[in-house]
Amino acid sequence: MFTKRNLHAFQATIHAYFDGKDAEALVAKRAPIYTMEGLARALKCSRSTLLRYEDANYDAPAFCDAVKSARARVAEWTEERLYRAGQHPASPIFSLKNNFGWKDVQTMEHQGAVLMGVMMTDAQRLPLVPALPAVISQVLEAKPIIEQIPSNNAECSALETAALSPVSEP
Repeated sequence: MFTKRNLHAFQATIHAYFDGKDAEALVAKRAPIYTMEGLARALKCSRSTLLRYEDANYDAPAFCDAVKSARARVAEWTEERLYRAGQHPASPIFSLKNNFGWKDVQTMEHQGAVLMGVMMTDAQRLPLVPALPAVISQVLEAKPIIEQIPSNNAECSALETAALSPVSEP
């Protein structure tokens, strides 16, 4: 189970990960690179376990705090990469979305009324669309004309098609 001794070893492993990355960067004369995968490997667990750690270990708040602090450090480093000159933002954005719950948010504004759940009878609805009854009656009164179309295939009989009668203009 969780003990103070385990907690100190756990925190030491986290600090060793960051210190090791800092030392590598110093030798290579570049900025350090922190990743959730690297942190998970240092702690000998999977990245998905590390991402779910706070939810799964609510009975060990000290361990959760250590993981939360380490994740915050990686998130801060990743976010800072968004503002570096010459750095393409796609990879930091990908990491922030997949490791730290960031998401794109779109805001849509609507002007006007929205009616929801309004029950109406036909008598109430028809005055709102005055042309609809006239259109419906014209469609219902139209009678199709059947035309004979000769077939190009000698084995088949003529095809029948329906066409609406032409509307006479006033």
